[in-house]
Amino acid sequence: MSIAMLMKNICSLDRFRMQKKQAVFPDVWKYLLKNETVDSWFVECSHSCSPPAKYEEIRQVEDSLGQEIPNSLKSLLLYSNGASLFSVPYFWLDSKEKYIHLRLFSSEEIITTQYKIYSHYRQMLGNDPDFQKSTKLNYITFCDAHDGNYLAMCIFPPDQGNIFVLDHELFYRPYTYNEYELVVPTLEIWLEQVSQSYGFDGLGVNGRAVF
Repeated sequence: MSIAMLMKNICSLDRFRMQKKQAVFPDVWKYLLKNETVDSWFVECSHSCSPPAKYEEIRQVEDSLGQEIPNSLKSLLLYSNGASLFSVPYFWLDSKEKYIHLRLFSSEEIITTQYKIYSHYRQMLGNDPDFQKSTKLNYITFCDAHDGNYLAMCIFPPDQGNIFVLDHELFYRPYTYNEYELVVPTLEIWLEQVSQSYGFDGLGVNGRAVF
């Protein structure tokens, strides 16, 4: 299924699946227990997609990386140059503020995020003998995973296309399969997983619908 069709499927969903854990928030837990039904673990949600990226904006991303980005990510940007998926109100607070479970980056945000995390990586590990020669990141970030973490995609073989959780506690070092949590092997599978789980799966095991 195409990236565009997968995104359309996600944006047609009007419910967001929450995590079944008491630790989420006491007030939320009490609310869910009091109102428990078959659908009580779901809350109403909305989605917002930006206009498609222009080809010159994608070229700017590639120029900043010094590397062509995977076709699947190009297709995502050409469908929506940034998106907010599964936005839900903090219904236990008297506030209009919303929690955005999956915030997909625009082309400009990709550039600024890459620069920020590369600077942090070199600052923290640039003098480490294991990383002194590693002056280029082998991934590209495309989604905010909260708390200083991101979802990223590998851009070089043999791991090209792999979607993984970029953990800030590892100082955003280049991807290796035994350090980071691999989520899925392709962006298409990731979008399908997000759709089928109503947003519950998408940020890895430790990021399941916690807000």
